[in-house]
Amino acid sequence: MRKYFPCLLVLVALILFLPGCATRPPEIQAPLDQEFSLAVNQSATLTGENLKIRFKDVVTDSRCPTGAVCVWRGEVSCLVEITRTNAEAPSFTLVLTQPGLSDEHPKQAFDGYQVSFGVEPYPEVGKQIEKDEYRLLFTVSRSTEVQASLGQEFSLAIGQGALIQSENLKIEFEDVIEDSRCPTGVVCIWQGRVSCVINITDTDSPYKMVLTEPGLTDQPNKEIYKNYQFTFHVQPYPEAGKQIAKDEYRLLLTVNKRP
Repeated sequence: MRKYFPCLLVLVALILFLPGCATRPPEIQAPLDQEFSLAVNQSATLTGENLKIRFKDVVTDSRCPTGAVCVWRGEVSCLVEITRTNAEAPSFTLVLTQPGLSDEHPKQAFDGYQVSFGVEPYPEVGKQIEKDEYRLLFTVSRSTEVQASLGQEFSLAIGQGALIQSENLKIEFEDVIEDSRCPTGVVCIWQGRVSCVINITDTDSPYKMVLTEPGLTDQPNKEIYKNYQFTFHVQPYPEAGKQIAKDEYRLLLTVNKRP
């Protein structure tokens, strides 16, 4: 019996290990402009884009089931993790929400891209959808112009523009003209600052504005343009010994009507 004991240990270990492996779907390669499908906890790397997308979870699903009469159509919300595979910038999470009782795939912009998405399967009366049954249908395209809304944060790369259609307001991130922020891990006699130039176009002639954010602070920064308030933040933050390339800068903006 003793000579079989090590084999039994290996067999037990395999039995315990393999179910865990089965719950992690394989990573896929996906091209731009073509729909692909992800299971929960599955990732896709976009071909030639240095971009990885992971379907983290379904956080809520209140969609009105087929065969039911509801006072609200409900919605399904999913968490998606976005990672740049060629940069040291941290990954970030998008919340993608699709309303119930609709076949239309919503769209959302991020970091120079636009995604169109849908969630399957659709709920049915008396049937529970298990987590491993969910599929997120995804199409990713390059977006030269972000579609933005009042009160919602959006991200712009240098040279990229955003349109707030309800206000006929266009904003373009033109350039970073200064970045003297005190790097992390360094003791400085001055906190420094980062200054960005944006171009604003509405019913009047284009207007150029400089947005300046001090270093060593997490406080939101605000600027006023006409009857709008811009809340902004510049990423990434400098680190000692590392140079930020121009194409790595991102301007996070939220536009609201002034109170």
